[in-house]
Amino acid sequence: MVPLELTFRFDDESNSLNRFNGLPIDLFATFLKALSEAVGVKHDHDLVVSEIKGNCYAPVLSTSSATKFAEIKVLHEEISKNNYSNLNQKQKNYAKTLKTVLGNRFYLDVYDLDKKYFKNIKEIKIEDKIKHYYESTSVRGTVTRIGGKSLESKPKILISNYNHDIEISNEQDESLKEHYKKGVLEFYIVQKINVETNNIESTLLEDFIHLDNSNDSMRFPDIIKKISSQYGESISEYLNSIQND
Repeated sequence: MVPLELTFRFDDESNSLNRFNGLPIDLFATFLKALSEAVGVKHDHDLVVSEIKGNCYAPVLSTSSATKFAEIKVLHEEISKNNYSNLNQKQKNYAKTLKTVLGNRFYLDVYDLDKKYFKNIKEIKIEDKIKHYYESTSVRGTVTRIGGKSLESKPKILISNYNHDIEISNEQDESLKEHYKKGVLEFYIVQKINVETNNIESTLLEDFIHLDNSNDSMRFPDIIKKISSQYGESISEYLNSIQND
């Protein structure tokens, strides 16, 4: 079977690259390794560098596998469209590696022998890594500030014992107004945290509850009275006996 070939032409806007002024060998090796993993090369001759064209810097990759050939073409078609939803993790890793190789200087043309297949890749818009994670937690405090900075801005609150503004919905805004500077509430929040700095970048309120008597918990005698008034003396007497024991 005649080998199937794809040319990978790296260049810049000044067309300054050639076979003597190309990619550094370590960068080129990184590119090849990532591509090999992306298309699942398992045998020595599945995919080889068969040529580097001399009037530019254009490695030619050859394969005897029609499946690998088609897979490489589809991969670069998706990258050229910045469409990564159908790529697996190794293919996404290749796109990230290619983004590093191109940097802000180079572009890449990928084409077959008669250029019926031709893809131009200039800007790869894929995140290099996860920049944030989300953490759910709870905090207790008193509402010390409520509202937005303008009529158009999203409403927020500030509470004691917590150093960040908490974004709230319009419905929560109305519900919290009656608690402004009154008693202690328990707030259930979601924090958006920067992976690199570990700083909290924003906070969203999921829900809140009012704590009776502004304490972390009700005193036991008060619990007994409340249960007695709602459910009768028999249950409260049983709880009281447990407390006395």
